[in-house]
Amino acid sequence: MRLYLITTALILATTALYGQNVKLVFDQHYIEEDKGFDGQHLAFYDYNDQPYSVDDEGLVTGQYATFHENGMYASKGTLYKGEKNGLWRDWDNNGNLVSEAQFHYGQKDGNWKVWSKDGVLLYDMYYDKGKRVKTWKVYNKIGELTDEKEY
Repeated sequence: MRLYLITTALILATTALYGQNVKLVFDQHYIEEDKGFDGQHLAFYDYNDQPYSVDDEGLVTGQYATFHENGMYASKGTLYKGEKNGLWRDWDNNGNLVSEAQFHYGQKDGNWKVWSKDGVLLYDMYYDKGKRVKTWKVYNKIGELTDEKEY
């Protein structure tokens, strides 16, 4: 019965994604139970991305994305051994970009920006190895600068 449910779920997932620009990389990944990661693992990636890998400890390396229930991207970026690395972007469920953030092996590092659902820049911030640096700016909902703070 379990095999039937897994097969049915796999067929439904593959069918639902058939019309989208998505490809199934692998459908199962088992690791010893004492390492805290065991069971079915489905990994999908966009044709323009590289697939990610999962090591023996369950840590992901490579391009990684999450999706809203409607199939739109929720977030997208690169992981290295489970840590965010490089540029990460987040979108709302309508496909509007809501944030961009830079990471260096899990640490906040670089320019961070946050937009409203209408595309208005709300925050412009900078980090250097996890510490706040440079001038941070805050804007109101119509894009007017309302506050600045130097770090």
